[in-house]
Amino acid sequence: NNIAHLSYYRKDDSLNKTYICYARREDTGWITEVVDSKMGSLGNWFWHYNSSIDLDTSGLPGIAYVAWNIEDSIQYIKYAHYNDTGWDTSIVEYDSLWTGWGPSDWCPSLKFDSNNRSHIALYQCSWGANDSLKYYYCDNLNNWIIDWVTYLGPAGGTFSLELALSSEGYPNIAYDYDGSLAYTWWDGISWHT
Repeated sequence: NNIAHLSYYRKDDSLNKTYICYARREDTGWITEVVDSKMGSLGNWFWHYNSSIDLDTSGLPGIAYVAWNIEDSIQYIKYAHYNDTGWDTSIVEYDSLWTGWGPSDWCPSLKFDSNNRSHIALYQCSWGANDSLKYYYCDNLNNWIIDWVTYLGPAGGTFSLELALSSEGYPNIAYDYDGSLAYTWWDGISWHT
């Protein structure tokens, strides 16, 4: 309906908090709200964080985002979905053993399929070991299923990632990895790159 929807991070250094926010453009202007928050400003890593937004078949927004608790180094992949009255948030995956010097999960990309099931692809950095492309989807019981798509080797540069679903609902992932453009897809049996 020609309404713009955005998801973004906002930090408040004075409170040492980071917020994931949602905005939509209506005739009267932008409507904004806080979806989730966490303690910690993420330091200089804040500028590298991305979120991803998509609309379900009812036009309700869902957001995939990364939360890094800088105090205890827990890495979260989180998901929020608007239920027409408020935001339901859930943890898709977390890593309490992270010992790296920066966030490990980057560039989530969210898509809804025709049955309103959520699909997320993202790049997981292991800072010197084998980095990986990961794919998550919500099954019919609202459980998150995690699939390591491929190991990429350590990256030395920046990257971006985009998930699309085929007419069969199979994931297709395009990504810029360390200066190379790659495309990985699921054919119903296995992954190909």
